[in-house]
Amino acid sequence: MITNLEYQIINQVKEIRISKGFTQEDLANILEKTVSFIRNIESNKLGKKYNIDHLSKIAFLFDLEITEFFPKNHGITDIETIKRLKLIKESIAKTKKNKLFNRR
Repeated sequence: MITNLEYQIINQVKEIRISKGFTQEDLANILEKTVSFIRNIESNKLGKKYNIDHLSKIAFLFDLEITEFFPKNHGITDIETIKRLKLIKESIAKTKKNKLFNRR
């Protein structure tokens, strides 16, 4: 199963690949994989995805930083999830601040 973040990364790689004029075969060569491997990833049908090693090599091919494949919203699109994560983040920050204050 592909997560929303993985789906967004796959699409970002595909868009950049096409915009830079690279073929699926070019991508397969840099990854030392088959064209069908790339096709399966880009089709989003078989649950195939890139791993960090793949993304590192693709970034090298495209002359980019690996972080450029990651969406600005971290792949989180559900508003309720974003709100919940913000509350948790604030709670953690508050707890850390209290621990530092109590050490003094």
